[in-house]
Amino acid sequence: RNYVRVTGTADVDGAAGAVLADELGLRRVYVLRSTDGIGEATATPFRRTARRLGIRLVGSGLWDPEAPSYERLADRVAAERPDGVYIGDGLFVNGGAIVKALRARLGSKVVLMAGDSFQPPSEVLGAAGRAAVGMYVTTTAVAHEGLSPEGRRFVRRFARRHRGVSLPSALYVIETVQAAEALLAAIARSDGTRASVNAELQ
Repeated sequence: RNYVRVTGTADVDGAAGAVLADELGLRRVYVLRSTDGIGEATATPFRRTARRLGIRLVGSGLWDPEAPSYERLADRVAAERPDGVYIGDGLFVNGGAIVKALRARLGSKVVLMAGDSFQPPSEVLGAAGRAAVGMYVTTTAVAHEGLSPEGRRFVRRFARRHRGVSLPSALYVIETVQAAEALLAAIARSDGTRASVNAELQ
């Protein structure tokens, strides 16, 4: 098996969350992730970058995706009086319930942030309801507004060709197209062997 990535990695996403927290003026942040351990890929770089930016990490905690309630966890977070909470995991580990519990206990003034595992926004709202309104979510995908002129032309051509089909912004659709183009170009330049294709992709 071979793997080539054309998007930013999870550590970049986590660091971006800390930069966002700094830009929002947050100075007391609590970090959460699930016991599944996947969220450590974003939580660790978030903590590391936050410290460098002078943000105080007032606590960290874990949640069990199978837990019936997160009220006690929300109480522990509230006790540290954070002005922001970074959720270093995704919707697939009951993230929506975490957002609901935090919002119910912390109110609307405490900023809730998460990485790109909290995508797409429609599913975040479906899982957390109004509690998700006002959340900040980072991603390494490029929004349509940030595309190059060629990328924006592709979006317009796609819309004309596939009327009634929306092309989601910042959800790795453009990156998927870019990956396919890179692979096809590498195959065309290769001698047809896997080793040659891999060499052309590097």
